[in-house]
Amino acid sequence: MAKSFFDFFPTPQYLSMPSVGLDISERAVRMIEFRGNKKHIQLARFSEELLPSGTIVNGQIKNSEALVKVLRTMKKKFGLKFVAVTLPEEKAYVFKTEIPQVPDDEIREAIGFKIEENVPISGTESVFEFESTRVGDDKIVADVSVVPLAVVTAFTDMLRNAGLVPIAYRIESQAIAKSVIPAGDDRSYLIANIGISRTALSIVSEGRVQFSSTVSVG
Repeated sequence: MAKSFFDFFPTPQYLSMPSVGLDISERAVRMIEFRGNKKHIQLARFSEELLPSGTIVNGQIKNSEALVKVLRTMKKKFGLKFVAVTLPEEKAYVFKTEIPQVPDDEIREAIGFKIEENVPISGTESVFEFESTRVGDDKIVADVSVVPLAVVTAFTDMLRNAGLVPIAYRIESQAIAKSVIPAGDDRSYLIANIGISRTALSIVSEGRVQFSSTVSVG
């Protein structure tokens, strides 16, 4: 059975630990921290450290030592410990699925059996998360995001080698959607994240990423 992102860090820790956000791309590592409350939030800190060319290629860590060195520098400079991290869009899959009505504690297992029908990796080799909605009396509709287990493991090991504790992972498109679309806005959006060498496109509706794709155009 596929694992959940939360299998990598217990839920009580996830809920209680203050953290900074890390975006790790092919070009740089970016750190951001906000402070405040639900009614008022402000930018507290931001930093960017460039990575040597070839450190990350197509979402895969090729030079772990170089990446760990940059992260250790940021950790020492800013006193970092707990981090929420984006995972590369190139390695992620999102899909919508339906399952019959089941109790809440059985939804994850039911969705897990749908993974191999929708993405080219097996359930045992994947990590997934989902948002579900009960529709009528006969079905549950779920938006599912899936990442290869090897990718999550590689990022987790690399962060821990740098002395950092990952407490949350988000696919890039999910993190961007949450940042730019106001809470409660259910309208549909096309979001383009244009980088130097690639562009990630995502369709967001009802606050959820419905589709994402990456093209080698920057």
